[in-house]
Amino acid sequence: MRVFYIEGLARTEYGAITTRFLEKDPDLEFHAMYRSRSNEFVVRLPGLGLKGLPADQETVDMFDVFIIGDIDSSFFSQELQQMIVNRVENGAGLLMLGGYNSLGPGGYAGTPIGNILPVTLGDREIGQYTEPFLPKLTPDGVNHHIFANIADFFPTAGGPSRRSGLPPLSGCNQVLMPNPGATVLATCSEVMVPSPGGGEAEMPVVAVLPVANGRTVVFTGDTTRLWDQVPRALGQETPFMQFWGQMVRFLAGREGAVVREASCSAAVDKAYYEPQDAVTITATVKNAEGEGTETADVTATIFLPDDQTDEVKLTPIDGAVGKYSGTYASRMVGQQIEVKVEAKVDGAVLSAPEKMIIDVGRPNMEFDRLDLNEDLMADIANVSGGSYAHITRADSLIDQLNRDVMKRRDVVQISLAPPFMFWAVFVGLLTAEWTLRRRYHLR
Repeated sequence: MRVFYIEGLARTEYGAITTRFLEKDPDLEFHAMYRSRSNEFVVRLPGLGLKGLPADQETVDMFDVFIIGDIDSSFFSQELQQMIVNRVENGAGLLMLGGYNSLGPGGYAGTPIGNILPVTLGDREIGQYTEPFLPKLTPDGVNHHIFANIADFFPTAGGPSRRSGLPPLSGCNQVLMPNPGATVLATCSEVMVPSPGGGEAEMPVVAVLPVANGRTVVFTGDTTRLWDQVPRALGQETPFMQFWGQMVRFLAGREGAVVREASCSAAVDKAYYEPQDAVTITATVKNAEGEGTETADVTATIFLPDDQTDEVKLTPIDGAVGKYSGTYASRMVGQQIEVKVEAKVDGAVLSAPEKMIIDVGRPNMEFDRLDLNEDLMADIANVSGGSYAHITRADSLIDQLNRDVMKRRDVVQISLAPPFMFWAVFVGLLTAEWTLRRRYHLR
């Protein structure tokens, strides 16, 4: 899943999301940047080589998820906003975070991006709610993929949270109301807003909206950094990684719960190899927190015929936490071989469940025997009406060909008499002249 995350400044939320989530999730490839005080963009992890905001639809279409943080709408041209909308409509996801320069205060009301968000935005003066609070999950939120396995950390309409220790948010952006078709997953119970169906409802904090083949999410809350920092400092469980991991997977259209457990998965780049090809083996390894780790000891065992085995050490891939790679040059040809990957993480031994069987082909058969087969050449010559001559007879063969050419006689027949049609036309013309002369008494 390819993620593009842009922030207005290097605020704490930017650091938390990039270092504690995006860098730790090996299933993601991401590009993150923030605006410096000189209004230039600082690229922190240039995974795709971008030096600024995308400038064409082709570049925008490379991403599966867009995260827009605390940055004013004026930094996005109308053309770029429309390109992002086009990508969302074709299957991508868009998340807008709360901040002093996002949502309504950022001037997104009435813009192409603002028009596809799940909530109605106010103007630049709508302001913030600045009291600490924990988002309260709605019934839809309790059962939504974004909050899978972590709903107990949050209060619900049925009462307070079942698992304590989650720090409150410092505040949130205010919005006017949820838009028709949106699903509100979490609210700020201290602020009431109009409901699309009439009456009042608690102000949305997390809301989702389908947009053609894609989807958008609004999370109006202030920084979630404390959700990770405080529980870790106290040795408590934190929902930070799962919340953001499940958020991005929902946005990318790949719903699924993020499980906090160690795991190992592996793959080879293809199933058939020529004898001279190297087999590329990759593995993804996560620690007990469900985060990618670079400290694992990863080994690929290659099972060959006749109970033989080879081993390949997989090494970490630079810039891709939790990803390992290694190559293997097969010493067997024309055989099937099996590859199994095993990782040692924090004293635990994990085996990749994938069963990888690959075929190594035989060399090209025309190279098996390079000596000359004279009998076969002679047979081919006889069948085709020719003759076979060894290279040692090359001189005499050339002389023979010259003599054959000199002896050759070509017979060409040329008819000296005019063709039949010429005589037929000639006789017809004479007959016509004679007939005309007789009829008109011409001399």
